[in-house]
Amino acid sequence: LAHIHFPASAVAGERIIRMGEDPATVHVVGCPRMDLAKEVLEQDARHPGEWMDWQDGVGVPLDLSGPYLVVAQYPVTSEFGDGERQISETLKALQALKLPTVMLWPNADAGGEDIAQGMRRFREGLPELEYIHFYKNLPVEVYLRLVAHASCIAGNTSSAIREAAFLGTPAVNIGNRQQGRDRGQNVIDAPHDKTLIKEAVERYGRLDVLYSAAGGGFDPARSFTDVDEAFWIQTMTNTVTGLYNLAQAVHPFMKERGRGAVVTVAASFSVRQEGNPAYGAAKGGVIGLSQNLSREFYEDNIRVNAISTGPRDTLSSRVISRYRDTKRTAA
Repeated sequence: LAHIHFPASAVAGERIIRMGEDPATVHVVGCPRMDLAKEVLEQDARHPGEWMDWQDGVGVPLDLSGPYLVVAQYPVTSEFGDGERQISETLKALQALKLPTVMLWPNADAGGEDIAQGMRRFREGLPELEYIHFYKNLPVEVYLRLVAHASCIAGNTSSAIREAAFLGTPAVNIGNRQQGRDRGQNVIDAPHDKTLIKEAVERYGRLDVLYSAAGGGFDPARSFTDVDEAFWIQTMTNTVTGLYNLAQAVHPFMKERGRGAVVTVAASFSVRQEGNPAYGAAKGGVIGLSQNLSREFYEDNIRVNAISTGPRDTLSSRVISRYRDTKRTAA
């Protein structure tokens, strides 16, 4: 019935237009919750382990200094009567994972009591439960900060689709509640099955470390005069530009979480000398770029180290040995 429309995504805007609305009246503006999430984190980006109040809710205090989960699972009104079985599968997966978990009580939608009953039975069956703390609800600013630093958010809440995508937090979407909705690359879907839920959480996790070991142009038989421009560019692209692209991609996520580590692989001096001009120059570039990244990323609590490994029995080292043996024999 509205005359002007402000959908949150391009797909939603296309649906409105297909319903007969004038495209000039459809303005894709994004989800306003992203603005709220940004504002909350700008006000206080501290890690929840520094300020979380465990007096509220039910359960023992949790150690959030390492990986932890946020779980919020609500009833699906079209699947009324199946809520207890569904939440039981999720709780069994949490029992197998045994990661510190902040878990929310269901909302008041039809079928919510079935989920609540499943949670009560699970908790009563494990009186010494030490890895889940239950809350009926949380202030939005507390919830968003928890999600921002979590290793993963699991369940069927829309915040895993919306806010978690903006915050860069991996999400395991369980069941059909969010079926048909746009979702970002942070989301992986899982059915109501404890084994598949556990595997999804373990596999998706979150981004804590970048390990960049790619290289190219390793050819000890090529002298500098044998290296054409195409080979030189390919070597620099694979080795130095590849690290540049990866560091650009991961930095926003690590900065948002307030921590991270970047490990790059250079090359020992023996590999960089005697031939290998393109490879040696590229690996030298890796060292130089790593030094610059370490100074710049330090302010965001992101550690950067370049490692130059010693002699190892690898295909590359065997190629070098054969090349040197051949040169000695020829001499």
